[in-house]
Amino acid sequence: MINDELTLAEWYANIRSERKTKLQEISAYLVADTWFPKRSFVDKVMAEDVHLFCRLRDDSDLHYLHDGKSTAKRGGPKKYQGKVEHSNIRKDYFTLESCDDQSIINSAIVYSKF
Repeated sequence: MINDELTLAEWYANIRSERKTKLQEISAYLVADTWFPKRSFVDKVMAEDVHLFCRLRDDSDLHYLHDGKSTAKRGGPKKYQGKVEHSNIRKDYFTLESCDDQSIINSAIVYSKF
């Protein structure tokens, strides 16, 4: 039975934590679907040195990281450089990892709002 004080994501993270030793014998990697990239789940799993691979939702809010050049304006430094449009990524920011007849794989480090 799920504890009323825990969210479902926290409950799953606790189950994974309770079985950590046995699961680590099998693999140090955890693959999860689009429901699992929630802060309460990700933070707990990552704290246990597990490599987590999740597919983000299609409507995930991703932003390009700022390149670090100062604007010399007042206020705090800029952190992000605009939103990532999934259908029109910036080719200068992403690196092409693989391309074949069935798929194109690009990679980049971006900020994800939880």
